[in-house]
Amino acid sequence: MSFVKLRQKLKSKLEDIDSIQEVQDFPSEEFGGFPVAMISDEIRNESEFQTTTENKRDYIFVIYLMQEIETKGQRQATIIIESLVDEVMDTLDKDQTLTGVDLGTGKTMIIMRPSLSDFYNTDKYVIAKLEINILVQFDTES
Repeated sequence: MSFVKLRQKLKSKLEDIDSIQEVQDFPSEEFGGFPVAMISDEIRNESEFQTTTENKRDYIFVIYLMQEIETKGQRQATIIIESLVDEVMDTLDKDQTLTGVDLGTGKTMIIMRPSLSDFYNTDKYVIAKLEINILVQFDTES
């Protein structure tokens, strides 16, 4: 359930950012406003045993921030996305333990680390790709 709960919490955090017009928790090609934040299905998990009773898990999500080019133009769309990258990363950095997220018995939220992994243009959009790495400690005996 951790992926589901973490995705829901990330969506909620993104919805709190006023400059994002639409937040989608799964990929889509239909948008109701720009800029849009979209949590991708490009998720993955890495695990590492710490001791015989503890396991460290990294939950990795990808968030795309997108601004259409047609009405804003290339330059303005780029400025919008560059500003939004900072705003999203600042917002996530201010709540590195995703306050209020319940991961279930034996799981403890350690830290969340957002980072920009790519920035590019298509014919229609300026896009920033953020990687969100969420570290969780798991007690294997609980």
